[in-house]
Parts: sequence; C-alpha cells; structure tokens
Amino acid sequence: MKYLNFLIIIIIVFKSNFLNAQEQKLKNEITKNLRCLVCQGQSIYDSDTEFANSLKILVERKLDEGLSEKQIYDFFKEKYGEWILYDPQFNKSTYFLWLLPVLMFLLGGAIIFKLFIKKKIKYIFIMKLLKIHAIVLILFLNSSLSIAEENIKNKNTEFNIFTGMFDFSDHGKRSTLIGFQHQNEDLYRDTFLGNLSPITGAMITADNATYFYTGVQAQYKLGALNFTPSFAPGYYNKGDGKDLGHALEFKTEIQLSLNLPKESQFGLSYNHLSNASLGDKNPGANSYMFNFLKTF
Repeated sequence: MKYLNFLIIIIIVFKSNFLNAQEQKLKNEITKNLRCLVCQGQSIYDSDTEFANSLKILVERKLDEGLSEKQIYDFFKEKYGEWILYDPQFNKSTYFLWLLPVLMFLLGGAIIFKLFIKKKIKYIFIMKLLKIHAIVLILFLNSSLSIAEENIKNKNTEFNIFTGMFDFSDHGKRSTLIGFQHQNEDLYRDTFLGNLSPITGAMITADNATYFYTGVQAQYKLGALNFTPSFAPGYYNKGDGKDLGHALEFKTEIQLSLNLPKESQFGLSYNHLSNASLGDKNPGANSYMFNFLKTF
C-alpha cells in the first residue's frame, strides 16, 4: 500500500510538471506571435518593456481562465486590431499591401524592357538583369512565412533622412548630398536571406545631381544595433554633377544604426552606385551618409 501511494504521488507530480511545461510552451508560442506596439520589430516575448510585460501577464491570465490559443488571439485582435499579430490575414484591407511588391518589380521590369527596345541595354546584360530581377521577385512571392499586416489605424512606417558626401573618393566631383528613404516595416518577407522589405527613396547633391530608387533591404538585429544591407536600381540625372555613364544606376548599400528612445535610430551608411557597364563608361560613385531614422 505504501508503494502504491508513492507511485500515485509520482504520477501526480509528473502530470503536473507535464501540464505546466505544455502551458509554458503555449504561452511562449502566443507571446512570440504578438507584436510589441512600443518596440521596433520585436514580439512581446523578446521585449522587456512595461507594455510587453503587461501583455505577457494578460496571456498567462487568459490561459488560466481556460481560453484556447485562437480565443486569446481573438481577444487581442479585438482590443488592439489585427496588426497586433505577426501572422496576419489576407483580406480586402491588405490587397494593396500584398500586391505592392509585385507591382513595383513589374514596373522595374517594364523599364528594363523599354530600355532594351531602345537598344540602350545589350542583350547579354539584359538576360543577367532579368535573372536578378526574377530572383528578387521570387523571394517576395514564394517566402513561406508571414507578411505583417498594416491596417488603417496602425501603421508602422519608417522614414530615413540622411546627409553626407556623394562620391567622396573623387576629389574633383565629390559633393554634399541630402535625401530621404521610406520603408514600410509591415510589408516584409522572411526568407533564407533574412527579413526583406521594399524601400523607396531619393537624394539630391549640391551639384543638382538627383537619384530616385526603389529596391529591397534586409535587416539583422545585434542587440541595440541594426545591420541593414540593401540593393536598389534607380534613375540618375547628373545635373551639374558627375556623369556616371547611364541613367540606370544600381545602388548597393550597407548601414549600421543604433536604437534610440522614441522609436528612432542614428546610423552611418556607405553606398556604391554603378551602371554595371550599361553605358560606354562606368566610373561609379562611393558615398557615405549620416542617417536619422524614425518609425511612426
């Protein structure tokens, strides 16, 4: 009888520990899929802010009340809107956001085709360019994970205002520059290359050279630091500045920024412009910028 009681106690303790482990696992899964509304790209699971901690307690309370995972998500969606979830739905309010990357890359393809028709791009290069274009498009269309939804009331838009030195390595043609860049942090794809999102921007130099671009950037977080490489084709007009050899220029950039209070960052970036030998000459341009980023 003594051994039977001992066995019963062991079973009860094991069952209790098992149930606690299952509940903790479910709690972790839920908190990983709930967005921290006062953080930059973090779930409440990853955040230690007061807001995130209060939601963690609320999730635990709802689990203790016996609510299912779906019921808890429904509770938070009703309270904060669907944007609180990292796993949004495809519906009428998000058609444009889902299709925007496709439209953007189709527009880029149309520009490439038009240049080819006018014989401003060689056939061999057009094939290479279309391959790159197709790869980027596939990354957006076939990624297996979620695109975060932007609803009307809750937008998560990042503006990057920057200034620096255009073509600093050319002492005869270097010039100060100023510009801006827009990124919708909700319009992303998680891919094997990281978290990719579309960017659009423009810059102008003191010599009235202008550059308008649209492309993609990845973001990798290293604690309070953010490492952000990007690639974008764009239209370049030399104005009174340096002749880069072609109107179509490709921008490759790396940026390192530090998180600051109130959804802002300060960073330093470097980029290189090149026409990939589309023109008769390809001198390229190397620039550095100081960046101030703010999320709204």
